[in-house]
Amino acid sequence: MLQPIASSQPSYFKDSFEFKQLITPLSLPIGARLFTCDAKSMYTNIPTEPAIACISAYLRSIHGKPFQHYHPQTLIDAIEIIFRNNVIQFAQDTINWCSFKQTMQQWHGLQWDFTPLSTSCNFMDLTITITPSGHLSTTLYEKAQNLYLYIPPHSAHPSGMLSGLVHGNILRIHRLCSSPEDIKRKSSEFFTRLTHRGYTTKQLTPLFTSARQRALLYNPTPPPKTLYTKTTNSSSISHSTQKTPNPLPSTNYGILS
Repeated sequence: MLQPIASSQPSYFKDSFEFKQLITPLSLPIGARLFTCDAKSMYTNIPTEPAIACISAYLRSIHGKPFQHYHPQTLIDAIEIIFRNNVIQFAQDTINWCSFKQTMQQWHGLQWDFTPLSTSCNFMDLTITITPSGHLSTTLYEKAQNLYLYIPPHSAHPSGMLSGLVHGNILRIHRLCSSPEDIKRKSSEFFTRLTHRGYTTKQLTPLFTSARQRALLYNPTPPPKTLYTKTTNSSSISHSTQKTPNPLPSTNYGILS
């Protein structure tokens, strides 16, 4: 019931693919930096009474324009039951930047963790970087702890499993990586990881060739909206930071060219 309402918010985007489409056209001013912030235990720290009052007013205000699929008071009553009965326990512009963080810490009683301002950040499964031209480029972000335990060839799975895995991941690489060099590098790393799981070059080469050809022909649907940005006289603030894991050697680079 809440899903259509949530997905209509200006801050909503469906997934990494749509997010990349939203940020690709952006041109950032000189001195722009990226950061991410994350609410500390958001759900357990939301103040119950202000949250219910705020959500109730919003649900009543939007009913019928355009949403008509719910009865406001019934939905509000259900939300109140959840809020009141869910008991959870758990063991560059320096002045404006500091002011922004301080303001966020006072927002509805939530506490936020911020990454340092940087020209590069990790967000979802992307590493986002400000280029010298002021645009945003992306590549895949993969955690250092990722063991890449793909289903091995001796597992009792349908024969089409490997084809689906290769075609799906190669398409993901092509859609989320901005540069051809990154696409080749990430594809080669993926190939190498599959060989480490027991697949042979003979099995993988035709699948990777087919997957690459299909990925090059893929024409994604444009996002339904543009990313909201606000221009101020101060330096821009944009989103996170972490180091990417060391790349695997591109031993199979040739088959992906």
